[in-house]
Formats: sequence, structure tokens, C-alpha cells
Amino acid sequence: AEDSKASLEIAYSDVESAFHWFLEREDNGEPIILAGHSQGSYLLIKLMKEFFDGTPLMNRLIAAYLPGMALNPDTFTHIPPLLTPHSTNGYVRWMTVTEGHYPSYYKDEMANQFVANPIHFNSLLEGYSDYHLHKGILTRKRKIRYSKALSAKPTKGILWIKPLKTPLGALVSLKDWHVADYNLFWTNIRENVALRINTFR
Repeated sequence: AEDSKASLEIAYSDVESAFHWFLEREDNGEPIILAGHSQGSYLLIKLMKEFFDGTPLMNRLIAAYLPGMALNPDTFTHIPPLLTPHSTNGYVRWMTVTEGHYPSYYKDEMANQFVANPIHFNSLLEGYSDYHLHKGILTRKRKIRYSKALSAKPTKGILWIKPLKTPLGALVSLKDWHVADYNLFWTNIRENVALRINTFR
């Protein structure tokens, strides 16, 4: 709705002002990692388009993590998707749902959008990832638990996961895992951030 669009513009103006503040007062020339989720990813995409796409700042972009939001492949002119776990100067995105499920917000045009597998971040590996590659879930109690509990596969613009192999797996009825796009892959993402930083440096 129009009021929703207006609210997002207000939110973006705040993020934009904060980034201007950073550039003018706190920027020391270090490499940059961007991370958002859902609406946060939406706002970051706008920020990247304005400040990074085809500008000198892009050379400092290690990676942008943009889960929970659709992203048309034509949005950026110069910022590519990151196809390997160690590549830099681009973005990754995913939207997590149970295998076979298409959420209510899904649109056919999303099928051609890039999706990373946040278990291994390697687009050269097709099919479901091996369970042993999954390093753990961040729980609501802020504990890392349940390694080897997940297998995932990019499918038509979204990320399908098989039923969780956890003690509560049989009780989990969620089909749309939007609220846990980061938590489900917490340790894998942390390790990937470190890998990209080391590669960039």
C-alpha cells in the first residue's frame, strides 16, 4: 500500500543519513561487510544501489548478506552474486522454506533470482547439501546447538530445507522459515564471513 511505501522511504532516509554520518565522521578506509534481513535487506539493496554499485566503495565491499528479500538480478549494474564461498565484492541472498513449499509472497518472476546455499555458499554444488556440512543453529537461548541438522537446496529463487534432524524436529510445523534465515545457519555464516575477510585481505 502507499502508506507502506512511504514508511519504507522514511526508514531508508534514516539508514541513508546514518551511512552519510559513517562516511563523513567514522570511515577509516577499512573493507566493508553489509548484512540485513527482510526489510533490512530491502533497505541495504537501496543503499548498495546508491553508494556501492559502480563506485569506489564497491572495491571495499567484502560481501553483502541479504537474506529474506527478493532481489531481481538486474537491480545492480556492477555488483554480482557471489558464487563461491571465498569470492568477494558481491552479494548473497536466500529465503528459507520447507521442501516443496512456496510461500504466499512467492511470485513466478522470482524463479530466476540468485540463491546462495548458506550451508556451503558454493553454487557449483548442486542438489541438497550433506547434513555433515551444517555447523549448528542459534537457539532462542543464544546457544549454538544441533549441528548436522539441516540439508538445503536453492530452488526457483528460494531455499528449500529438508525436515530438521533435531530432538524437536518431528514437532516443527513451520513451512516458512523467514524468522530464522540467519539462525538456522548461524555457525556456517560466521565461518563464511571469516573466510571472505581473509580472502579479501
